[in-house]
Amino acid sequence: MEALSVEVEVMARCVQGKQHPVRLRILSWEEWEIVHNPCAELLGSAFGMMAPCSHYVRRRSDKLRQAVVQRLAKAGPPAVPALIQALGDRNASVREAACRALGKIGDPQAIPALTQVLGDEYASVRQAACEVLGKIGDPQA
Repeated sequence: MEALSVEVEVMARCVQGKQHPVRLRILSWEEWEIVHNPCAELLGSAFGMMAPCSHYVRRRSDKLRQAVVQRLAKAGPPAVPALIQALGDRNASVREAACRALGKIGDPQAIPALTQVLGDEYASVRQAACEVLGKIGDPQA
């Protein structure tokens, strides 16, 4: 898998239920770094790492992973390797979102991975993969 470094911004809930943007660098689907967290700047790095928003990012909830996939779609071709990895996520909604994100980018290098997704246990994921394969141009879709 080729090297990846795509930055995305997601909204994270922090102190008193307020949300603010946290900037992440996606190195692979499994490796994310916090690039910018306003809490760390306000509270200092040690306390910032204990802030609810930092915990939210480290926990990588289904909702956060879906948000990251949607942001990766806007990053274009550099995000394709991470999105291909996201096709193997444990959550069906994340896998479906990854299919749709790959469809928005339209990079043919995703075709083999999307073809494998046609065997997913969830119909919504299979349908998304089929639609995207048709859009990208695989005649077998």
